[in-house]
Amino acid sequence: MNIPEKIRTIHDLVRAYVSHLMKGSFMTNAFICALTMVKYGLNTKKSAVRNMLIEEYDELGIEAFERKWEISGRVVREWKRLKSTTGSTEPRYSHLGRPHSLSPTEIERMEKFLIKNPYSTNDDLAAFVKNKITAREAGNLINQSHRGFVWKLEQEDVEASFTKKQYEEGRKFINTNKHVPLSRRVYVDETRISSRVRRRRGRFPSGVQPWTPKNVKYPGNVVVCAMKNYNWLHPGKVYPKGGLTTKEFEEYVENDLCPLLEEGDVVYWDRWGRSGRAKNPVAHHFSPKARELVEATGAKLKLLPPCGKFLDPIELLFGDTKRNYDKKLGSKTTRMHPSKVTHEMKQQLWREAELQVSQDSFIRAYKERANGQEFERVARERGLI
Repeated sequence: MNIPEKIRTIHDLVRAYVSHLMKGSFMTNAFICALTMVKYGLNTKKSAVRNMLIEEYDELGIEAFERKWEISGRVVREWKRLKSTTGSTEPRYSHLGRPHSLSPTEIERMEKFLIKNPYSTNDDLAAFVKNKITAREAGNLINQSHRGFVWKLEQEDVEASFTKKQYEEGRKFINTNKHVPLSRRVYVDETRISSRVRRRRGRFPSGVQPWTPKNVKYPGNVVVCAMKNYNWLHPGKVYPKGGLTTKEFEEYVENDLCPLLEEGDVVYWDRWGRSGRAKNPVAHHFSPKARELVEATGAKLKLLPPCGKFLDPIELLFGDTKRNYDKKLGSKTTRMHPSKVTHEMKQQLWREAELQVSQDSFIRAYKERANGQEFERVARERGLI
């Protein structure tokens, strides 16, 4: 065969294109071929080059052809087969997988699953219908659904259980303890700080920053601290996990709290540890061992009444400290990933945040909660008095 002079001049480009075809079979990018054909005014279809190579294969034979073009004769024979059966060297593809559609019943089941699990990703939805559709198609189905998917973040009403009976118990507690000097009161409590490792996929309410409902790999941290006489009794103890066991709390009382207590002090903490219908709870703040350790120092231990958060000033100070801590941790995570922040770094940041709490914050906390001022205000707003 006489190869046209225009194609002879671009022999190397055609060889490069053929080599490119070999790497990706028929699913290739025809950039080299198209660029060459447009440049010399030839047909831009890849079949033009394939037909030319088929003719030269028939003329030269397999050995000379492979030596010249560095292409396997098997590929050219496949082109010839396609040309003889379909009339073109372009392969025809047929979708052999499952159809990308769901029945109305399956769509309804997927919507119900999403309502029960609002944090589900598109991958979760596709897996729920046994991957009959792709994750992108699952998201499009939800967006186009006649139901739509609109949900709001329902804030928990912390005052919902504040009843008349609880107000009377709180009022009795205030009258019983009003004679205890503020300088002798020791308030103990726990709080949780975030690891700032948030999930980056999923559905969240509009205008709300994404959060992680339960992060097993990077849990938050628990901080235990105490305050006395308008100051911190000791630096907050940060635990490298999201929860605290009864044994760990008893160790904290024995090793960190009791050595700092004096005879005549009164220790207050909330009713953490009472669950279900237990008549004699023994977990966490109800631990008999913790009570014995406190009373062995000459101090007294009193449990705050139900809804006692309105009588606990340390919670207000935790709020101020956590704001300072979040700013410091946020500044740290702009330079490194949150998962790389070590426990020692978090302890140091929390201590720095505690030291930034002003004396005015301590005065405000004692004024609003130690004397029952906020407790009375909330009861009045709820119409209990």
